[in-house]
Amino acid sequence: MEKKLSTNARLVMREVERLMPSIRRLHSEIHRNPEISLHEHHASELLAGFLAGEGFRVRRGLGGLATSFRADAGPRSARPRAAFLCEYDALPGLGHACGHSVIAAAGAAAGAVMRRLFPELAVTVMGTPGEEVGVGKVALIKAGAFKGIDFAMMVHPSSRRQAVRLFLGVLRRTYTYLGAPAHAAAFPEKGLNALDAVVLFYTGVSALRQQLPGEARVHMIITDGGQAPNIIPERAQAQCVMRALDLEVLEGLVKKVDACARGAARATGTRLQIAAAHDLILPLKVNRTLARAYEEQAAALGLETFHVPEHKHIGSSDISNLSHVMPVIHPHVPIAPAGSVAIHTREFERAAGGPGGMAAAREGAGLLALTALTVLGDRKLFQEMTREFKAGGRKIPRGLK
Repeated sequence: MEKKLSTNARLVMREVERLMPSIRRLHSEIHRNPEISLHEHHASELLAGFLAGEGFRVRRGLGGLATSFRADAGPRSARPRAAFLCEYDALPGLGHACGHSVIAAAGAAAGAVMRRLFPELAVTVMGTPGEEVGVGKVALIKAGAFKGIDFAMMVHPSSRRQAVRLFLGVLRRTYTYLGAPAHAAAFPEKGLNALDAVVLFYTGVSALRQQLPGEARVHMIITDGGQAPNIIPERAQAQCVMRALDLEVLEGLVKKVDACARGAARATGTRLQIAAAHDLILPLKVNRTLARAYEEQAAALGLETFHVPEHKHIGSSDISNLSHVMPVIHPHVPIAPAGSVAIHTREFERAAGGPGGMAAAREGAGLLALTALTVLGDRKLFQEMTREFKAGGRKIPRGLK
């Protein structure tokens, strides 16, 4: 296979091999030391320190996020500029069951490869914390941290190699019920049970799920159900996540969930407070020109890409908001045989931390670097990618603003 590779492909993959000790260290250190969203201090320091050692100009704490960073290489004003995105937050109780240790190592290594081999090209590595709570990239966008970048890429571990996966739009809300306390045995009639309201709300949403269209989803947890069983709860709270591929569908879903919440308040005589937990996450705007360039690089390396329904078994990510700012891709690299592990499970966490995860970081680093090199070196391809990006946009419905 080596003889069939282009000169640039041989250069890139050989440099990836030279970087494997660093890739192993980054991946293993982050995987063994999981840190939850916005508390990824060790991972952020590790990645930023590695990139500084590779000659990048590193700035930290962008967008008011202590664990974010931007590392630039190449001439300061050169355009176009490619960005490799690193995610490194873990899941509470499950560690890196989303495989962000793979993402971080691949993104940082791709940047290092480009800096070593092509110092005249403009590349950036962005440290984007808090993806699991949908915060990091949104805050960085608002702060202008992506200024001067023309397109962005990252890879995500999976059980399949795919160039394109869709993401659902998502809105997170907190529903708080306020009632009145009373002794649950002596004077129950004097209380207004906020927990009853949350339970009715939860039940109403459960019944609503039967009528949800397409890929619309609702998930809930009860975060506060009272303080003691002999006191009628005066306060109870639930967190709700609503998702859909279409923003108008999402708007309608939010209205129905809110109606369930208000109905529960009326039935129990409690007072309801609704608050947005985080910013709206948009559905992913896929740039197929950029995805095709990535897929072609995979094929050139002899790697088979799976073509499965793009809308099946999908979640959400804050990279979707960035996809409405610039061309973006979010391809998947395999850490295990096709269909053998599901994301956000202990099995996925083990696979991501094992040999499959290391191989995925290696593959991701190489393919990201090769794709960036292809786009940066082909003005016609860059223009085609840019035209596609500018051709379509989404209008945000009033009910989601």
